[in-house]
Amino acid sequence: MSRQTRLAALIACGALMLGTTSCGSDDGPSANPEGASVTTAAPAGTSDGGTEPADAASGSGTATLVDGPAAADKTVTLTAAGAYEPSTLEVGVGEEFTFQAAPDAGTHAVSINGADAATISGGLTETFTIDAPGTYQATDELSDATATITVTG
Repeated sequence: MSRQTRLAALIACGALMLGTTSCGSDDGPSANPEGASVTTAAPAGTSDGGTEPADAASGSGTATLVDGPAAADKTVTLTAAGAYEPSTLEVGVGEEFTFQAAPDAGTHAVSINGADAATISGGLTETFTIDAPGTYQATDELSDATATITVTG
């Protein structure tokens, strides 16, 4: 094999190695480090095709992800069976409420009024506030479970 052929083969192998390493997973810090807030707009009037009453998602406020768990009576548990318990919750404007995945519940993706989902794995929690009164629909995008969050002003 000539020197030029070996050099070309070496360059090709290097390019392949570079390409495969750039397709791997990122073990670095997450896009939402602990302590950061994420705000998503909740579209008004979202419906899941008519199976819920028209006012099931009438809130027009913004759901904001915040740090720390809320009080126990303001917590919705995501069960291993893929259900929300309780399926209804009442909170005040700006009051914190938590979604908690049961330890054996696997992974859930909670979306409020169709906004970007927060992923919650078994045993973990995500806490939110909503800045306007209304009725909000929380949906687990993986199990299709729903809960109604009523925000009073």
